[in-house]
Amino acid sequence: MILELGKLTLLLSYVLLAPLGIRDSQYSQRALYLHWGCLVVSILLLFVGFVVSDVSIAYVAQHSDPSMPLHYRISALWGGHSGSLLLMLVTLASWVVWAARGGGDGMLCLRRYAVVMGGLLSILVFLNNPFLTNQGSASFLGLNPLLQDFGMMIHPPLLYMGYVASILPFLIIISRQKLDALGLYWIELSSKYALGILTFGIILGSWWAYRILGWGGYWAWDPVENASLLPWLLQLALFHAVIAKHHVMIRWLSLLGFSVTMIATGLIRSGSMVSVHSFMSNDKMLYAFGLFVVLLLIWGIYQRRQDLLSKEVLRGPIYYHYWVVLTAAGFLLLTLLLPPILEFYGVPLVLNEMFFVKVMRFVAIGAVVSLGHYLRPNYRYALGGVLLIGLIGYGYQVPFEEIVVLLILCSIVALLSWYGYKRYRNLAHIGFLSMLGFICLNHLQSNSFDIVLAEGESQVLDNHQIQLVKVKDSKTIQYVEKQAVLLVDGERLRPAIRYFPLNDMAVAISDIKLYFHWEWYVVMGAVTEEGRLSMSLHKQYWVRWIWLSGLVMLFGVISRRSKDK
Repeated sequence: MILELGKLTLLLSYVLLAPLGIRDSQYSQRALYLHWGCLVVSILLLFVGFVVSDVSIAYVAQHSDPSMPLHYRISALWGGHSGSLLLMLVTLASWVVWAARGGGDGMLCLRRYAVVMGGLLSILVFLNNPFLTNQGSASFLGLNPLLQDFGMMIHPPLLYMGYVASILPFLIIISRQKLDALGLYWIELSSKYALGILTFGIILGSWWAYRILGWGGYWAWDPVENASLLPWLLQLALFHAVIAKHHVMIRWLSLLGFSVTMIATGLIRSGSMVSVHSFMSNDKMLYAFGLFVVLLLIWGIYQRRQDLLSKEVLRGPIYYHYWVVLTAAGFLLLTLLLPPILEFYGVPLVLNEMFFVKVMRFVAIGAVVSLGHYLRPNYRYALGGVLLIGLIGYGYQVPFEEIVVLLILCSIVALLSWYGYKRYRNLAHIGFLSMLGFICLNHLQSNSFDIVLAEGESQVLDNHQIQLVKVKDSKTIQYVEKQAVLLVDGERLRPAIRYFPLNDMAVAISDIKLYFHWEWYVVMGAVTEEGRLSMSLHKQYWVRWIWLSGLVMLFGVISRRSKDK
């Protein structure tokens, strides 16, 4: 029953795009609401299928299992291609319904929305339908163990909400010949919400990866992580373009923002990239997405070709901001597209973390310089403070890295003090600069150790006493667990390895001990032939402060009032 109703409502949402081409705005808006309602009902039916573990639905059988807790069965909906694409389209339609209802008649051209949604729905219905009948055995494969986490329940939906908000600026640009106050208001509103949602989603994703993936860091420059950063950068640039009222940049960034978001989504969900986040592949979906996005971008540029090529003078810090953001976005896009293209021709290309850090270091310096020009601090005092700290450090023979750490800490304190003096202005900028400062501190101070211990054995590393007290085994319905009890300077940590028989997969469960500005992060490894246990210990500095700075930046973005229509 659920399967048949799901197929019917999804097909109806596809058919109801046809009436959106009628020029009668009242009639087309009713068709829009019906189309949106059918999409909502279809995803609710898929939710029900996961709740009751309906094995007749192939997608449910592939990504769920009745033994999983209910919240994991529900979040398994976006654990694969079909469900996540359906969630994206429901969210996209919801943004358009909100704007069409609030913006009034003529704000959006629903015929052009029908073209965009028609292409995306075609990919879903014909290449990735979530309501296919299960032709295999009546057994469940279960959700990937790495995805069985609280972060899975919130992080992907938030990213999709932020991603597809870029549809509104795109539709406004290709719908309205002239950018009037109403169009600018809705572009600013949508870009502000998208930027805020993406900021929170990326912070949450960083926290999730830090806890679950066991690499000991908060960002690995993984292709999927870089793909999530692309829409954020373009929404950031668009938000500033609207504030500066630079119409040419608004048009370009609105067209590019949606197109790049679709490219990033296609790359993420196709599984074509070598990534710890890629759990399955679907090349047909990637090719269809790529072709459709290229056609959309060409269509959008053709629609506004004269406005896009008009000359509009841009000066001041916003000019440097565009160069910094677009350079970073272009670099990340190139690193996403180049490896699969070269691999197709048999040329392997591996981009490691060191490469990304070296390049993005210059981008960060450019961002600081442009922001410094905008904030206009007293450079004489700043230069004097740097020279004073440098001379004191040199006189007392303090190591260079510690001098840099002290400089960064003093800069953060000075920025926050200056922010208070300016009466709560530029909160988002202060959060951004603080985040960059804490990232630098993290790279300078953090270190890691690899150890191998037998039960009851201890070892001293970098003046830290580490002892493996015991190793214990346990078992649940879903997994078998081997847990180590470790004493680090008298503090008890419990890293573990969980083996999931249904997925034939082992997952490392890290343990963390928090202090004020640093933390122990321990990951359990394999058991050696001699029966000893290998472990990785990471001494991480300022990680929580990086996330806190991101939340400050988020608050600064959402607290900015949009101008009236």
